[in-house]
Amino acid sequence: MLESGLRKQVGDGTTIAILKDGWLKTSSGKISTPKPHNCPIDKVSELIHDHKWNSGIINSFFSPEETKIITTIPLSLFGGKDRDTWCSSANGEYTTKTGYVKAKEKIERNNNRSLQQDSTSRNKQNSRIWHQVWDLNTKHKIKHFLWKCLHDILPTHENIFRRIGKGEPWCRGCGESAETLEHLLFFCRTTEQIWKTFPIKWDGLEHLKGSFWLWWESLQQARERADGKAHIEMTANLLWHIWKARNNWNFNLCNQEGYQISQYAMVDWLEFKEANLLNTCDKQEISAELDSNDNIVAVLQQ
Repeated sequence: MLESGLRKQVGDGTTIAILKDGWLKTSSGKISTPKPHNCPIDKVSELIHDHKWNSGIINSFFSPEETKIITTIPLSLFGGKDRDTWCSSANGEYTTKTGYVKAKEKIERNNNRSLQQDSTSRNKQNSRIWHQVWDLNTKHKIKHFLWKCLHDILPTHENIFRRIGKGEPWCRGCGESAETLEHLLFFCRTTEQIWKTFPIKWDGLEHLKGSFWLWWESLQQARERADGKAHIEMTANLLWHIWKARNNWNFNLCNQEGYQISQYAMVDWLEFKEANLLNTCDKQEISAELDSNDNIVAVLQQ
């Protein structure tokens, strides 16, 4: 199971098989371009000339996408030896914790993929999910954030690296795994501290954290209970504040404690609710009446 996390780091390339070994900075690590019948090369060293990538040969045998990925791999000026690295940590070293995280994420992805394949009414479910998002009493930017999460187009490091090949896929919050959407919102150890201090618990959805879509879809069942929708709205606010805190750290090196982020999310939601209530009152006509004790009372006209 952990073989998927092993990668070959290119030194001189003499021990790395081009097609069989995982040596690219992609999710699989392996070349996907089929080997042409007239291709005589077998080792990565044959793609290197004078400590530089031989662009002519690489362009001849690989797709433009893989050519770009290959030629952006740094090479040693001194032709060091190839070595094995662990792709689920920023420093390339295996630890029991990163191995556990990698195995856990793979199991959850497989389980959730099976659940998704078993769904027989996806189109109808999609329509309901979008309606439930736009129905939330939250800021529009939070609804837009959820829309991006459900489409898996939030610009996490892993998404950017996988789609356009820029940057590194690692999470800068913990440095222990690729920053996928699910890692960012659930599995990162900094995020786990935020959830621990959040007053609303969703322990029954732990097994669905490997797929944000399935987790969010199941979360909607809470609408059927008292205060369930409000709890979903507070949770949506928390998810957005996790993303906001991540950006503050990545771009401003501003670090916040987990309990602070949880508190900010709660206060932000309460202030939004109060502002909405006042706004509703402003838009309604108010008249004055006398009660049974001849006291003046204000009455909202519906």
